[in-house]
Amino acid sequence: MLTIILLCLLIYISAYFCLKASGQSIDVRPIQSFEDYFSDSNEKIMEKQL
Repeated sequence: MLTIILLCLLIYISAYFCLKASGQSIDVRPIQSFEDYFSDSNEKIMEKQL
């Protein structure tokens, strides 16, 4: 059981440092609808159309 907890901590810490090193945001935006899953791709499509 202790090894599973340690493994989870290792994964969490390594993911945190990878996100920080790459400069990506670690903010979590709540999903309100199905279209929120595709918000980034929809924004890019709308920018191309303009």
